[in-house]
Amino acid sequence: MKTNLPLKRSGFTLIEMLVVIAIIAILAGLLFPAINRALETAKRNQAAADVRSIAGAITMFYNDYGYLPIELSRQGDNDISAESEAEVQRIIQVLTAVDRGANEAHAINPRRKVYLSMPKFSEEGTFNDPWGNFYRIRMDTNFDNIVFFEETNTNHRTRAIVFSTGDGKRTIANVEL
Repeated sequence: MKTNLPLKRSGFTLIEMLVVIAIIAILAGLLFPAINRALETAKRNQAAADVRSIAGAITMFYNDYGYLPIELSRQGDNDISAESEAEVQRIIQVLTAVDRGANEAHAINPRRKVYLSMPKFSEEGTFNDPWGNFYRIRMDTNFDNIVFFEETNTNHRTRAIVFSTGDGKRTIANVEL
């Protein structure tokens, strides 16, 4: 006599697989915001470290030469705000003793001393913050030890301010000398 007993199968049914996939998707969805926050925090920390390095290099340059790392003809003018990428890159080139093209950087830094060692130059020879923006530098070239910082609308008793605008919504870090 033959019985029609159901066959025992090993494995998962389609419903069980879909439930497992849904649970994994929910867990991954909960994890992604934490990963994004961690990446954003890492970018902010990297920008703050870079800003401190640039500010320290400007301080060492000033202590060695007695002037700021800009064209000598601009010393004594009104305070300089390096707001264009080209201006900031010229200052970085002077501090890194890298001469890309004209001998302008070596005229300002005649000893070709390296004050800033940055391994993260892009292919074009630029140095940017983790968001791809260039750093901003404001220097007291008239030597009254006051630099106006537009972002906070305040005067600062300092020789230079270096900062990163981060993702464009706020200033991430600024260092005063």
